Amino acid sequence: MRHRSSPGRPVSPCPHQPIAVPYLRTSAFLSRPIASSFNMDVGPRWFDVVAAAACCGDVHFLASSYDAPPPFTCNVDGTRVSCRTVSSLCKVPVVSAMVTAMRRSSMHTIIDTVFNRNHCKSARSLAAAQAVLQVVANWALVLTFWPLFRVAWACAGAARGCLLPGQFMMLWPQHAFVSVMVVVVVVVVVQSGSCAGGAPPARLRTIVEDPDPARAAMANVQLLYNNDGENLWAVTSPYHVGGAPINASVIRGSVRDVAGIADLNLICPFHNVPWWESKIEPPTVHRGWFDSTFNFTWGAGGSQLDYVLKGGDFIGDFASECAETQQKAFVTIRLNDGQMCSHPPAPDNSTSLVNNDHTFDRLSQFWWEHRADPSVILGLQNPTNPEGWKPCCWGWGGQSCSCSNTACELSWTSSAVRDRIVSLVAEVAAEYAPASHPQGLVGVALDYERGLDYFPASTPLATRKTIMTTFLKDIRTALDKVDPALVLGLRLTPKWATLRNQGIDDLAMLVAPLSDGGCGVTYLNWGIGFFSFMPFDPAKSDLPSLAAATPHGTPWFYEVSSWIGTGPPSKLCTNAAKVRITKEELWTTALLARSYGAQGISAFNFIYTRKYYDLPCEFKINQPYSEPLFAELGMTKNATFLMCCADQYYRLDGGWTVSVDPATVQVSMVRPDGGWKCSGRLRLLGSAALPTSVQVEVTLNGHVLEPTTNSTPFYDEGVQPSGGAFPADQWLAWVVPPAAVSAVNNTLTITLGQSGKGGAPVSRGPVNNTDLQPAATYLHTYKVYPNKQAGALACQAECDGDVRCAAWSYVIGHAGTAPRPGVERCCRHAVLGCPVSSAGVMSGAKTAGQCDNTSITFRQLQLAMPVGSATCAEA
Repeated sequence: MRHRSSPGRPVSPCPHQPIAVPYLRTSAFLSRPIASSFNMDVGPRWFDVVAAAACCGDVHFLASSYDAPPPFTCNVDGTRVSCRTVSSLCKVPVVSAMVTAMRRSSMHTIIDTVFNRNHCKSARSLAAAQAVLQVVANWALVLTFWPLFRVAWACAGAARGCLLPGQFMMLWPQHAFVSVMVVVVVVVVVQSGSCAGGAPPARLRTIVEDPDPARAAMANVQLLYNNDGENLWAVTSPYHVGGAPINASVIRGSVRDVAGIADLNLICPFHNVPWWESKIEPPTVHRGWFDSTFNFTWGAGGSQLDYVLKGGDFIGDFASECAETQQKAFVTIRLNDGQMCSHPPAPDNSTSLVNNDHTFDRLSQFWWEHRADPSVILGLQNPTNPEGWKPCCWGWGGQSCSCSNTACELSWTSSAVRDRIVSLVAEVAAEYAPASHPQGLVGVALDYERGLDYFPASTPLATRKTIMTTFLKDIRTALDKVDPALVLGLRLTPKWATLRNQGIDDLAMLVAPLSDGGCGVTYLNWGIGFFSFMPFDPAKSDLPSLAAATPHGTPWFYEVSSWIGTGPPSKLCTNAAKVRITKEELWTTALLARSYGAQGISAFNFIYTRKYYDLPCEFKINQPYSEPLFAELGMTKNATFLMCCADQYYRLDGGWTVSVDPATVQVSMVRPDGGWKCSGRLRLLGSAALPTSVQVEVTLNGHVLEPTTNSTPFYDEGVQPSGGAFPADQWLAWVVPPAAVSAVNNTLTITLGQSGKGGAPVSRGPVNNTDLQPAATYLHTYKVYPNKQAGALACQAECDGDVRCAAWSYVIGHAGTAPRPGVERCCRHAVLGCPVSSAGVMSGAKTAGQCDNTSITFRQLQLAMPVGSATCAEA
């Protein structure tokens, strides 16, 4: 059983979370390595040492077991953790339940180390930890013929409620004829972030060296930094002018951006085309094929691959600078990025100022030659609506059409697709591993978020799992042939449904070693795709249950981005301005991730607060640009700061419609050291201007909140794009007193003070060219009907058969004479909205009547709770 909170609730055992224990193996005693455990083959049976040093001074060891109750129970009280021995251990010298458990199967033991919030100021922490290690070292090699269990000082310690550092317990079986050598391995991991008021304690070493060098390489890592490679050409920075050719100084400058901040730096040298001197897909061959196929001449435009063609070493320069700045160098491989479907080939000296014009670096010969092969192209494997690349995808022939990424994504059912990736990963590892490159790579990460699709819908889930498991084992085997110390990481989507569709939802198998039949993955990185969101956001994340299902000791990280979403629609551009993450949201996200057990966080697309080349119309709405929050990002490593001093900011995006029925929203929070002292502010963003005649009431955990006319942001939001702010009349706000807030789960209930019917009449329909707003749409179904009237009636029938449905809208798939392929759908609405003119839409009510013109839909929730402010500001 797990020594954790129940799934769905953040684990908050201490003022800050322990760094995950490394993968432990006990050298000659290893018989079956299990993640987060150490097992010893001691003769005819499996036995584990159940070691539990308990709390004393400022050091706390938490022991837990999967197959038997933990030998200690640990309770949280504010900033202290108290550990007591299980009472039954003191009553009998032989614990039959544990004997049975050990004989049935090996017991998995994990020992975490937790320090209180004053550990950086106190020398007692280090001294106590060293005392424990010294005691353990003295007991490390004990040859025994003990016939009985021994419990050393357990009862005396339990009576006092706190065991001394030397009072740890060792259990071993009663067997007078078996010579047993017991090795106790205790790993103490000390928080390494800087702390106010004193230098951090030195990191203590393990007593025995971890024979799994890949897992050991991740022991001190708390911050991953993902460099997508595209920014090197596209972004204007202190070391580069956007659009100018890249060179070694640009590559090295991007590494120095996070020197002293990032522990692990990843560069992406593969956007379907390798950006190194590949012997499998040589750059010169790619150059010749690209120019001859698309009738271009070498423009020498200064792109990433152009730099390699000129003799540069894209990965080598990056890895060398990482070594000089004490960052672990990684490459990250995008497994199935189909963005070339929407970006036509252009010469690599394009002057259109659009980042993606460098298709020379991204459009692979492999894809081009297989673009019409249904055994390779994922979109062509759709049995009902096969979709592949067409010339109109690029606007060729004077025609333009919309092509989804699946038309250009590759299918993992093809062995040729999988073998290509394995070969390229093996090649880059062999070329840049430390054995062949003195300042080389520490590991490789596979990016399953670029893209998300790998199998046609018809592929059975069991088949997907078999294919992906074999693929990952092949990758791990290829890395081991080069150097077993190479780390293998995965960037994954934190949704069970996505993982199942990709065939990688068995987390235990992913991280188990090859020798146990696993895939040998070293760490997991839960990605956010593009925009940052909170770990507890139920629409986007299953992180609570994913964290609970991840084997103990597996390093995992949660991702943040420089963006959190978009602003209101722009009249200047088809895209809206990108709203940037604030330092408070950055810190709160890191705190939440740690509360679920994360070893740290990762940063993706973090550089893009600087000016960068995208659609030209975006330049104006995204101004002013600013430097990324690098210093604030580094502070996420300081768990003490996060718990004692970082102001908290919680955000949820959603579509909560309030009408006759209230809306309920769950917000997970982490209690800071000493609790919340000051009042905060709740803000709700409406989807449109909010009517002044309607009153909105909000309760938080049963407390009625007082509304406030001050609906401005609670904190200084830093430099934001000019087009990112929503109008003031779309915001409502309430004061949140500290007494209303609960640690962990918080329930917000939003109710209209007055509501009812009274709007325009709505018939059962179908009514042509009419939509209903606000709609509170909760479900879409997709089916193509040659007769659109029949499609509308079918949509009406769907609504009639659904108790939740109050109204429906049917998008017929075209508006006037302009075709809109792929949008024909039936939309079910939870409220009866009022009719609005909308070409190409048919709608109606389940029951004819007056529309509800007092429904309000809120699109965002913000909850700010100050923690580190010197004085309590007016909420």
